Amino acid sequence: MALFNNKEPILSHQEEIELHYAIQNGSVAALDKLVNANLRLVIYVVKELPFWNQTNSGMTYEDLIQIGNLYLIKAAKEWKPKSSIRFATFARKVILAWVKREYEWQSKTIYVPTNLQEQIRKLMYIESTLERPTLLALSKQTGYSVKKIRELKTIMAREPVSLDIIQADKLIGDDHGN
Repeated sequence: MALFNNKEPILSHQEEIELHYAIQNGSVAALDKLVNANLRLVIYVVKELPFWNQTNSGMTYEDLIQIGNLYLIKAAKEWKPKSSIRFATFARKVILAWVKREYEWQSKTIYVPTNLQEQIRKLMYIESTLERPTLLALSKQTGYSVKKIRELKTIMAREPVSLDIIQADKLIGDDHGN
């Protein structure tokens, strides 16, 4: 089953510029045309995400596409054709950045800042490519100090603690007259 049926042709750069000026003048039809012509881009960006794993994230493929569509609209409103960058290039960067951020915000029980998650992801990738990953080898490959690598490994090793466990213990204690 297809997620959408997009029959819109790919726009030329000149058409994108014309639509941009129409959008600036308040044309909703121009915004619709620019967005509809680039819906395939959202699916392409979501499919290429290296970190997405539905079983661990709690987010479905459709959720990520929905988020991507919202930021495609945002990109259509913010794009400036004077920069000589095609709309699709600009929109791809915006969509990728925001879908990653939304994924990081919504997929974790405990919030870890996005920059730390990216550093951890980089460290894990390089660690998986090395035959014998020592701290010095990881430091050389990542460009991080040995101290930074130790900090990242400490963060990676932490197990989340549920505050519900503490509350459940209090409730059980109260039932038994303690």
